[in-house]
Amino acid sequence: MESLIHVIRQQPRLAKDASFALIDIGQAIHANATHEENSVLLRGTLMQEVYVRTSCLQALQVRGVAMAKKNPLTRSVAI
Repeated sequence: MESLIHVIRQQPRLAKDASFALIDIGQAIHANATHEENSVLLRGTLMQEVYVRTSCLQALQVRGVAMAKKNPLTRSVAI
């Protein structure tokens, strides 16, 4: 994920594809993401580049949506 964030920051031509990949990874790891993986995405939300922040937020959001679908009791909790 750190490599994808680096690509989003440094390679404008590849940023869109890297962003989609990061979001897909966020969705894929929702059930068993490690503390480090969560930290990478959270640090990404603090970066200067808007596209990086947006991509990381979307990756976190799709994880939250996937978790809410898995456990209906968490749907009322804000992500």
